[in-house]
Amino acid sequence: MSAYKILIADHSKDTVDNILSFLSDSFEPEVVFSGEEIVDRYYEIKPDILILGLDFSDVDGFELIHYLRNVVNDQDIYIIVLIDNDKDDLKIKSLNIGANDLLLKPFSREILQSRLKVAKRQVELLENLKRAYDRINKEMRLVSNLQLKLLPKEDFYFQGIELQSYYRPSGQASGDYYDYIKIKDQVLRFCIADVSGHGARAAFIMSMVRTIFRLEESRFRSIAELVLMLNKSLLDVVGEESDFVTFFVGELDLQQKKFSYVNAGHCPVIISADDKIQHLPADYPVLGFFDLSFEIKELTYNNYCNLFLYTDGFYEWEMENGEQFGLDRFLDLVDKYVAKKCIYLEEILVVLNNMSEFPPMYRDDLTALFIRTKESEDGVCS
Repeated sequence: MSAYKILIADHSKDTVDNILSFLSDSFEPEVVFSGEEIVDRYYEIKPDILILGLDFSDVDGFELIHYLRNVVNDQDIYIIVLIDNDKDDLKIKSLNIGANDLLLKPFSREILQSRLKVAKRQVELLENLKRAYDRINKEMRLVSNLQLKLLPKEDFYFQGIELQSYYRPSGQASGDYYDYIKIKDQVLRFCIADVSGHGARAAFIMSMVRTIFRLEESRFRSIAELVLMLNKSLLDVVGEESDFVTFFVGELDLQQKKFSYVNAGHCPVIISADDKIQHLPADYPVLGFFDLSFEIKELTYNNYCNLFLYTDGFYEWEMENGEQFGLDRFLDLVDKYVAKKCIYLEEILVVLNNMSEFPPMYRDDLTALFIRTKESEDGVCS
């Protein structure tokens, strides 16, 4: 950087003039002589370095440091505290409250300049870190935008079935995935997956899941063969790592009024068919750890079938008392809505947000898919 912005704040004009005379051309100094001026000037110039005296008559110097570190939350500014005596308690308090360094008065040119060299190195390090994080964030935004393109299109239409979805990544890249494809005129195949972890690694594995699921648009293997191929691919790529995938895949056959599925380590899917609600727990462990074979489970219905698929971010959050909301509470809540022949996912989200005094602090990705059979176009939720 061309010049370092430095704010010098002390009640003594002699001390300030002394510091100014020792500064090199690499600094852009600003000066204040009262505590009340410090905060205003801080916001005006956003200094890299603050040399701060503690003996203002109008403001407590320790309170100023506390304000900058804990209220403004500025952890980057380098703070050098000017002290008049060599007492340990003053040094300890200054450093504990947020100062980076101490400068005992009176001081020589060499001592001040050596302290400022340390400050400059710290400022440069933080600037380099910011640039690095900016590059990383830019790359992650590209990953996030690409992920959105991997999800199913909003204009997807399947006669006889209504689809609703919700997708909210917790960060810029997600490990959650949902999808659906048309196998035949009367058969819809769909899935939901949750990759362990977050960030670029989880996003890469999520793209693997999507690629294998989408292969079936042309090959039409059974869902058991699909899960087998996915598990083998994960074992080949990440089998020796700690990554894993929970995966639920199902098929809804409108002609035979049959629902088929495989659940590998995923949350219990909720099904409401002919006024009966069931939870479909995992029959197999998560994918990516063990060599497994899979069998398809089947359910039939007579009149209608509602299916609710979701990821664990919906129930793994803490309430005000520190207790986790939990799967059982979530299932009790959602059962009432899935039992209806016509629901909106937004209803469930609103109820969750009102479960406690403050909205839930979701720490994980949120993904949900609601699937409803309908006899005619008149059956669309409105």
